[in-house]
Amino acid sequence: MAENQEAASAAESGSRQLVTFRVQTQCYAVPIESVVEMTLLRELEPIVGAPSWIRGMMQLRDSVVPIMDLRLRLGLTDLREEVIALEKMLQERKKDHIIWLQTLEEACASGKRFELQKDPTQCGFGLWFYAFKTEDAILANQVAKFEAPHNRIHALADHCLRLSAKGDKEAAQREIDLAREVDLSDMIRLFDITVREIKERSRQMVVILRGKDENLGLAVDKVDSVATVENEKVDPRPLHDLESDDAESALLVDSVVRSGNDGGLIQILDVDRIFSSAGIAHREAACLDPTAASALEASVG
Repeated sequence: MAENQEAASAAESGSRQLVTFRVQTQCYAVPIESVVEMTLLRELEPIVGAPSWIRGMMQLRDSVVPIMDLRLRLGLTDLREEVIALEKMLQERKKDHIIWLQTLEEACASGKRFELQKDPTQCGFGLWFYAFKTEDAILANQVAKFEAPHNRIHALADHCLRLSAKGDKEAAQREIDLAREVDLSDMIRLFDITVREIKERSRQMVVILRGKDENLGLAVDKVDSVATVENEKVDPRPLHDLESDDAESALLVDSVVRSGNDGGLIQILDVDRIFSSAGIAHREAACLDPTAASALEASVG
């Protein structure tokens, strides 16, 4: 059988194929010939005595694969902890707006001063909302749905307080009741849906790397694509002469791909160093069968 005609063709043309993936906002890659497959992270069994960044072992058909969490290996926050913190924050902001409308209702009924934030961009949720960024189009669209009901609720304060000051407390109460039935209900629903979406869309992927005697899974936030990059755009990483006996996380990067459109760098990981830091023997990757290469491309397409 002819070996990896696509890879050979790419090499002859001065390019290489990479499987690219993301950890937080940074893009990383490994050579496609080092990759067996990509799959969702499944239930893990702990490996007693393993470093914290070895999350455990995962059964994959007829084999068991150790899983290295690239986030933890790079000294970053555990994705699970980030999701829990975000869920807690959103639940607190939901309670804030329930209390906000109750406080406005009490102020209109009693004539007391209303001291909560009226500006929708400056309340706790607004500060998060207008700073929130994601490359996930579905999640971005879901979060964007908050803006209209959130703005209407905050606009209610001055309107209802004016009605109350004029003595029309019944009209103010009707406006508040309507907002509670419509806009606040919409926001509560959106908070609950958004929490579910974040949990669902934060499931980590695993890139299975080919080893000598056993494979190694690399847990990442998201698999992007199979990319063909020109060799002339690949540079050695900065501080390339700096070495470390214990394979420091910062030194897992072997080289970087320069982007021509200010799209950021792609950091190519040193697969040998990844395996050695996990205590697993690594062999030089064999040429990838064209069918296998096409299957990898389709799985992230």
